Amino acid sequence: MNLDPGEWFAVQQTPARYAFALDHGDLVTLAGVLTEDATMTLTIAGEVEQGPFVGRAAILDLTRNATEAHIDQRSGMDNAV
Repeated sequence: MNLDPGEWFAVQQTPARYAFALDHGDLVTLAGVLTEDATMTLTIAGEVEQGPFVGRAAILDLTRNATEAHIDQRSGMDNAV
């Protein structure tokens, strides 16, 4: 498949946009990256598997809930003087 430079750049940027949106809880950008039939499975700490979460709406709901429930916990070293 031959892509022009603009298409090639767009393809390369998709995983970066996905990761950035997920990291920042940016649901608008995340919705624009995911297809309607996207599927996500999570593995936590290499052991606990969750999912699959099927469909854009399910993944956005998961992300929204995780973002709202997130509490920023910093280690004691971050608070050291």
